[in-house]
Amino acid sequence: MPRKRATGKSRSRSSKTAAKKGKRKSAANASSPAVLVVNMIPKSLSGETHQDSEPTIAVNPANPLQIAAAAFTPDPLKGSFAPIYVSNDGGNTWTLNSIVPGNNRRTGTGDITLQFSKSNSTLYAGILRGDSRTTRLNILRTKNFAGAAPMEILVDRKDVDQPYVQIASVSSGADKGKDRVYVGNNDLGAGGSSATIDQSLNGGAANPDFKSIRVESRTTAGQDGPPVRPSIHPDGTAYAIYHSWRTFNDKSGEGTADIVVVRDDQGGAGAKPFTDLVDSTDGKAGVRVAQNTKFNFNGVLGQQRTGGDVALVVDPTNSDVVYIAYNDDHGSFYMLHLLRSKDRGQTWSPELRTIRNALNPALAINNAGKVAFLYQQLAGSKGT
Repeated sequence: MPRKRATGKSRSRSSKTAAKKGKRKSAANASSPAVLVVNMIPKSLSGETHQDSEPTIAVNPANPLQIAAAAFTPDPLKGSFAPIYVSNDGGNTWTLNSIVPGNNRRTGTGDITLQFSKSNSTLYAGILRGDSRTTRLNILRTKNFAGAAPMEILVDRKDVDQPYVQIASVSSGADKGKDRVYVGNNDLGAGGSSATIDQSLNGGAANPDFKSIRVESRTTAGQDGPPVRPSIHPDGTAYAIYHSWRTFNDKSGEGTADIVVVRDDQGGAGAKPFTDLVDSTDGKAGVRVAQNTKFNFNGVLGQQRTGGDVALVVDPTNSDVVYIAYNDDHGSFYMLHLLRSKDRGQTWSPELRTIRNALNPALAINNAGKVAFLYQQLAGSKGT
């Protein structure tokens, strides 16, 4: 069966990638929040016409004025390193810094996600190299995201899709200050149990050790779906969600999948990582929040290729509380679902939101427990 990749699953945006900042005073109503939309393309490159798809953004917790972002943006000088977007003034102005290995002159890097360390200003990235003919994973880091030195390669492996990086910094005990690095990915070299988390318990070490953890515990239809999304609580509780394929038709692109959530109460440090959440029906690791949801890799919503999306976030004020979002295909429309668990993923609420013809969900919760739910919804027949 051909391996399905999400690199071609365009998260299309306008060629002018935009950053958003909230809570600005509105001229019309000084008491209401407003959103400032900033064109991240530097003024010197304002004539470019690339479709800079699949943007990602990270804010430095140690200095919120420092922001790093990335998209399918090639190096304007056509060098061997792809750029990231850099802001040192809270997103008002931006420059490009070409420090990501493997530039492709048309698309820059492949899939890319970024996140800063919670205890220092180290920036980590999970990428698919743009200069590779296969899906080649690099896990990267830099201690100076605005500097000229290329990002350091920590992991280099082929046949991997959709790397998604999360960082947790240990706040107490013997490991205080260490960066725990989690990169969810679909490791197509692993066979049927392809849902994987590459994990280092000390990502800041000179030569950090990474372990590939297979989180799938059930028989699949040849592989799992592309997205594997971890989320880590400050107390060390680690969650992840993935798309567990039950059936797949290679000709039609259609299939069914379970939406599975796994948990590790020691941040992946135990002998059997991500097996602390057990399904009450079949006794296997990972609770099946929804079963036999439908997907179609040949489907299109506006400019977006469908195929199954998932998102997960744990409440930073309470590791018992976790939210998830996922999509399923109803043929004539595409449905996005939002649910919540208050008991560490064991049981789940009725749907909090169902949004028709929407996809690409993202979730965040602040320290006040306020939930942000971001998605794209089709407006009209062609655009999003």
